[in-house]
Amino acid sequence: MAELHSWSDERVSKYYSGQATYLRTFNLAAKELETGIDGVLYFGPCKPIEEPDPLPDHRMKAYLDGPVREAAEVYVNGVSAGFVWHPPHSLDVTRLLKPGVYTLKIIAGNTAINSLAGHALPAYRLLNQRYGERFTPQDMGNLEPSPSGILGDLQLKLVRRPHAKP
Repeated sequence: MAELHSWSDERVSKYYSGQATYLRTFNLAAKELETGIDGVLYFGPCKPIEEPDPLPDHRMKAYLDGPVREAAEVYVNGVSAGFVWHPPHSLDVTRLLKPGVYTLKIIAGNTAINSLAGHALPAYRLLNQRYGERFTPQDMGNLEPSPSGILGDLQLKLVRRPHAKP
């Protein structure tokens, strides 16, 4: 991708549920990593979503859109740096930084909603005939694919620790 955006914005991956890998190579010079500098991989801010009025009785939703949909594992030069899936959507990678060339690998995964949105609803007729109607699928008639992947402005921020001498 030339610019980070949702997989569901692309015709070929609109209904894809699974994982995607992002790769980037970059270089850090010794002067950028002087003593007292921390490296934080920042995926971007959350954006508030307008709450419905009235609020539904059963609500398990945070009214925020995160810059990672839904979760990502980060590798720096093949070493796992951790996972990103909730605010503040950042990861301290200081321990993995030394002067030189880096390969940043991020494996992002979404939910099954996109795949479900791309298929017809299953027919429960035979199950209902045999066992009776034991459940009603909730809100499955108007499924739309959810945003997926890395949506924010991904940055490696090099910041001086408070009270660190240059």
